[in-house]
Amino acid sequence: EFRRVLFRSRSLLRTQKAGTAQFVQDGTEFVAAASPVRLGGQSSVVVLATVSLSDLLVALAPAERSAMVGGSLAVLAALLLGLFATRSLTKPLSQIVAFVRGDEGATLPLSAGGEVGALAQAVERYVAQDRAIMDGVGEAIIVIDSIGRIVSANAMAETMFDYPRAELRHLKV
Repeated sequence: EFRRVLFRSRSLLRTQKAGTAQFVQDGTEFVAAASPVRLGGQSSVVVLATVSLSDLLVALAPAERSAMVGGSLAVLAALLLGLFATRSLTKPLSQIVAFVRGDEGATLPLSAGGEVGALAQAVERYVAQDRAIMDGVGEAIIVIDSIGRIVSANAMAETMFDYPRAELRHLKV
């Protein structure tokens, strides 16, 4: 087997390509790597390195452990970054949903940056326009949901029923 590796290394001189081989000698498994090297001008040699497979695996074990630890740390960092990004989006979006739903004490995250802040400002403008339209009508308007609960009421409805909007909201009709 070792002779076959040497023969292949001689053929590497002609092809000028590197190669590898595995072989067994005296019951031990070996790995060989050969690469032609030009030494200037016309002369070339083949650098041949052989090592037992068990020695190679022992030598690579620390690198394998380091790669596993590094990979695990990279996955952990990605998870933490994902959690942070998710939290930074879901909290202000939940605040917007609570505000639109009319939850008591809910506020818009107007100071949030980027698209979420722009969305909060757009919701604020929409609610202000809706309120102006509703309050500008000379009739009482009550908006109810699919189960008959009051979702919104205008200023005339407050006057007509002698209830503040906050108390009208969530009452069943």
